[in-house]
Amino acid sequence: MLAPHLHEGVPLAQLAAAQDEGGVSYRTLQRWLADYRQGGLDALTRPGRRDKGLRRFPDELARRLDQRGGGVRGVQIVVEGPA
Repeated sequence: MLAPHLHEGVPLAQLAAAQDEGGVSYRTLQRWLADYRQGGLDALTRPGRRDKGLRRFPDELARRLDQRGGGVRGVQIVVEGPA
C-alpha cells in the first residue's frame, strides 16, 4: 500500500482516494508510514495475541461444549438445555 508513495512519490491522499471503497483511510496510511519510518517493515507486522490458546469460559462449560460438538447448536444445548 505504501510502495507507490515510497518509490514513486504518490501522495498519501491520492492512495487513500484510490482505495475509496473497502480500502485504507488517509489517517491509517499516515500511521503506517510513521511506523515504517521509525521501525522499518518489522514495525508494520501485527503482534501476536497475548491470550492465544487461553479459554475465556470455565473448564466445565468447555468440557460440555466439547461433548456436544461445539458450535452454536452446542452452546444452545448447554445453555438452554436439549430441545
